[in-house]
Amino acid sequence: MDGKKIFRIGASFLIILLIVTSVVNAISINNNLELEEDVEKNDCGCEDKNNELYFNNESYQLGLLPGGDPLPPGKDFTGRAPTSWDWRDKDGKDWTTPIKNQGNCGSCYAFGSYAAMESCIKIKSNEPDLSIDLSEQFMVSCGKEWLDGINGCDGAYFNPIFQFIKTYGAIPESCFPYTSGGGSVPPCSNKCSNWQDLQMFINDWGVVSSTQSSIKNALIEYGPLPTGMKVYYNFYDYSGGVYEPSGSLQGYHLVTIVGYNDNPGYWICKNSWGTNWGESGWFKIKYGVCDIEKDTAYLEVQGQENLFSQTKCGTLTSKRSGDIYNYNSCCVSMSEHVWGGDATAWYEFNIGKVKVKEGMEIGIEFADWGWFGNGPNLYVYNWVDKKYTCLGTNLGDNDEFKWVWKTTTNSQNYVREDGVVEVKVWTEELDWTILYHVGIRGQLLMPNLKCSGDLNFGYIAPGQSATKTIKVHNIGAAGSELDWKISSWPNWGTWTFTPNKGNKLKPEDGAVTITVKVVAPTTQDEYSGKVKIINENDDSDYEFIDASLTTRRSRQYSTTFLVFLQEKIQLLLSRFLFVLKR
Repeated sequence: MDGKKIFRIGASFLIILLIVTSVVNAISINNNLELEEDVEKNDCGCEDKNNELYFNNESYQLGLLPGGDPLPPGKDFTGRAPTSWDWRDKDGKDWTTPIKNQGNCGSCYAFGSYAAMESCIKIKSNEPDLSIDLSEQFMVSCGKEWLDGINGCDGAYFNPIFQFIKTYGAIPESCFPYTSGGGSVPPCSNKCSNWQDLQMFINDWGVVSSTQSSIKNALIEYGPLPTGMKVYYNFYDYSGGVYEPSGSLQGYHLVTIVGYNDNPGYWICKNSWGTNWGESGWFKIKYGVCDIEKDTAYLEVQGQENLFSQTKCGTLTSKRSGDIYNYNSCCVSMSEHVWGGDATAWYEFNIGKVKVKEGMEIGIEFADWGWFGNGPNLYVYNWVDKKYTCLGTNLGDNDEFKWVWKTTTNSQNYVREDGVVEVKVWTEELDWTILYHVGIRGQLLMPNLKCSGDLNFGYIAPGQSATKTIKVHNIGAAGSELDWKISSWPNWGTWTFTPNKGNKLKPEDGAVTITVKVVAPTTQDEYSGKVKIINENDDSDYEFIDASLTTRRSRQYSTTFLVFLQEKIQLLLSRFLFVLKR
């Protein structure tokens, strides 16, 4: 064979190899882009189905969900902030709390928000040595059951995190220790029995406008701030210094800003991945990267004295359906009495997520001298009409507790969805009333219906079918009977439920298994929605099951395979060139 022919063959083979190598690289790049796109669409903010990535034999979780309802308008904070700040060393004191580890659970939202609340309580109380440890499990477990947008170990949207804290507050770690580090979520009922006596609340929360100056001034005024950030691949390997992102986007995370330094320009943040990560659990991140300044909240908290010494208004005496609950033990200190000058005292009672039957009663105990008036007036907030309703006027003199008002119709209008009843006592000008007690009592209906399982089908070829199962439980009192049915389902695909309803299910009967078959739409797309199951005897007792599927499959290749293929091609090319040289 002559040299020209060998050269032509070699050149042709070389061109083929270069084309193959280019294709492999293109597939690799396209694969990375598809992975990043898929991660951005992944609600749990994770790379794989377990919301988990391993680095140095450690698993690191995220948990802030992108999207959700629009945030409230950001508030501008002004002032002459110093060039640096660090709540870990303010006036020689550490106002933060120890680093924690969320473990194998997408629960950063609970750790980042409660870390800020812990520090803000210490700051508001002016007690840097105050020992405070809030229960993240409370938000992870109870938020999942009580509030849309909080999904246990599958993450949470930004707004519901702080709505939960404002409505339900926080309880001590000892009342509900964290156990979701293994990836499972215990029921909310696992919290301690006297949890309502231990609740700690914030006065309010808000959003900081996304400028560095506003965030700095809010940090100084309110204390550490929970903030969202994008997480890129190299963040898992961070071990110190000022972080700058590289690699593909992995998801979204909630952390806590505790300080900053203008030289060279970075935020100091608290993470929830344990002390083996980063700078003993902390990290510094360059201004403006990872959207660190985009979504930041501030908390208005109460001081330690108010939080731990306030009198709670009774506890639920029983939680069985039909039993009486009674909140008539709410003592009001003399320093909080109502007297003269159109004075008003209002009280919130949280009766839990229950349905109140007709017959809810409100009682008060007061002393009224009635020099120039006719006694106090009693109001209850009507959550439907969004205004106070006067329930009793000119109640006259009284020096003992008595029930002064009883509902006859629409008692549910006075109970907010989360169980709050708001009572106001108002006295006329120049009248003198001292209020001692306010109480609420009535009958309640506890929920019976509980569902388990999911309907996340993953990939289904267009027009093809798939099957999963869910379960219905009766969690009511022993002997109670539950009539349930499938009420609604997504309007995409074709759904079949077997069975689709059931009667007289008792707790001792165990769970009913429902086989759910869906025929996927013929159009390639991603679909999501909810299946609703209701208690036919109580329209306020229902459950939603998340449903999703995709009929569009992105072709992804193993990174290990691509590296292997490139190595083999390079080896083959080098051998061919060696032969040509000979």
